[in-house]
Amino acid sequence: MLIIFLLVFFLGCSSAHFNPRSVTQKVAIPSRYSVKSDILLLEKGINIGCWWKRFKDPKLERFIHLLTKKSLDLQIANFKVLEAKANLEQTSSYLYPHLDLGFRAEREKINYNIHTPFGREITASETSTTYSTSLSVSYEIDLWKKLRNFKKASFAELVMTEEEKRTLIQSIICEFVKNYIKIAALNKKIELLLAKKNIEKKILEVAKQRFKRGEIGYELILELKNKIDLIQEEIAVTQKDVSSLIQECYVLLGEYPKPFGIHPTIDLIKFKVWKIPAGIPADLVFRRPDIRAEMAKVRASFYLKEKAKANFFPSLTLTGSLGFMSEEFRKMISSENFVWKIAGALVQPIFRGKEIIAKYKKAKFSYKEEVLRCAKKILIAFKEVERGLLNYEEEVKRETFVKNRISNLKEKLYILNERFKRGLCSVTDVLNTEEELIDSKIELVQIKSNIILNHIYLYKSLGGDWDRGCH
Repeated sequence: MLIIFLLVFFLGCSSAHFNPRSVTQKVAIPSRYSVKSDILLLEKGINIGCWWKRFKDPKLERFIHLLTKKSLDLQIANFKVLEAKANLEQTSSYLYPHLDLGFRAEREKINYNIHTPFGREITASETSTTYSTSLSVSYEIDLWKKLRNFKKASFAELVMTEEEKRTLIQSIICEFVKNYIKIAALNKKIELLLAKKNIEKKILEVAKQRFKRGEIGYELILELKNKIDLIQEEIAVTQKDVSSLIQECYVLLGEYPKPFGIHPTIDLIKFKVWKIPAGIPADLVFRRPDIRAEMAKVRASFYLKEKAKANFFPSLTLTGSLGFMSEEFRKMISSENFVWKIAGALVQPIFRGKEIIAKYKKAKFSYKEEVLRCAKKILIAFKEVERGLLNYEEEVKRETFVKNRISNLKEKLYILNERFKRGLCSVTDVLNTEEELIDSKIELVQIKSNIILNHIYLYKSLGGDWDRGCH
């Protein structure tokens, strides 16, 4: 019997520690990402906090400052962190003795029967009053680390909540800057479309003069008018998109979603997109707060499993109390009325209808589920980075082609202007080339916007320090 007790004791006291490799072993992690390019994004030790300052737009910086102060989602996340801290304080309290001070007043009447010498039975009663005050203490000795594992699980949940808050900060800043860049791109598009519309009007005037001379038919004039209407329609749709994006920005700021009031000063035609390094370490993805949150969730699940395992072993609780008890209130606090009590209880569960086994199985399967979910999250993170690098390369190639085309069109336009001055070509040729140049610039604005949005996507995918090092 003693051997069995010692065996149970040492099995219960054996400590178990969470090993993060239980997650990372599920995923084959390369040393570098497979996409090789001349671009540079992040290296170990580089702080990329306040990355939005690269745009050198004071308005954007003010909006980001307001975003971190006024976002309703962020305020909700702050309360979730405070809730997790309170939960940790609660679970930590279970490791300490519980003291209670009590006062009790009791009045009792007891009826009893008395037999007289003459054989009669008389019913009598007695009333008594008792006053007592006591200081009681109870303490569960954490032999099997059930309470300590519960505290570790609560701490892991606090870490998870804080990392989820950082994830939210990343998300709302990225979302706001993405909308801001889209607004800048659409505003530039509207500007170029207005210039294109003016060129079409000039072409229409030339066409009307040629129609008067009988050189062309009226159907060409109708076609040009229709083209101007289509441009005006595209401008209206683009303005509607700008208003929708501005409303989304104000919702992120926790303000009324008005469709105006945000005017980016970034000129995407002239803006030089920054370069980013090659040879990115693959394990850099573990900087991502959403992955750190998943790892913390796995850690919490592990310690909850260990807590459930401790229910198989006996619990040892010590209780005690001391105080005073008297039938007279004024004489209660005196040495002859002093009382005390001390007790210990060892309780071993024997049969509870598989309740303890079921709880342990549930906790164990939950832990395994969280491990696999975290491993899947890591794989998705790698996919996002690989996709971002690949998209970046493709957009950079497109940018090179469009820039070459714009350069050629500018040279062509210069030659046509010189020829027009000498009367060697018509004004229509010049205007058509100007229109083609504007279309190419619109395409370049879209490509540059895509490159910047892809930069933001990569920063988020690699877990940049958005909320550290910036005040």
